[in-house]
Amino acid sequence: MPNKRKIESLTDKNKERILHTENKVNETYLLLILSFILLSSVFLIDIIFNVKAYPLLIISFIVVLSSSIFLFYKLQRAKMRIGAILTAEHNKIDIDQLDSYEEVYFEQINYIKLEIL
Repeated sequence: MPNKRKIESLTDKNKERILHTENKVNETYLLLILSFILLSSVFLIDIIFNVKAYPLLIISFIVVLSSSIFLFYKLQRAKMRIGAILTAEHNKIDIDQLDSYEEVYFEQINYIKLEIL
């Protein structure tokens, strides 16, 4: 995600868009944490109470795996969305009017590519 200096120089509307995108990614982190807690609790029930919960372990492992895949998907989407917002801000384009521009105009603008560490 972009650093604070880059965000401070943006317009209020674009700051709000970036913060909304970051909040959506944070919700996905919460989903992953909750699914990991589910897996841990099923594992502890299996160990402590000696209840055979292998199907529940497999199902909760699949939930954790799918949550982590969904997290990577959301990170990629957030990266593309924030990159588009920063590109529009850098080139002084209103992001709401991108559909009205000609394709030739997009070949002339500078694109901003984000790197996720």
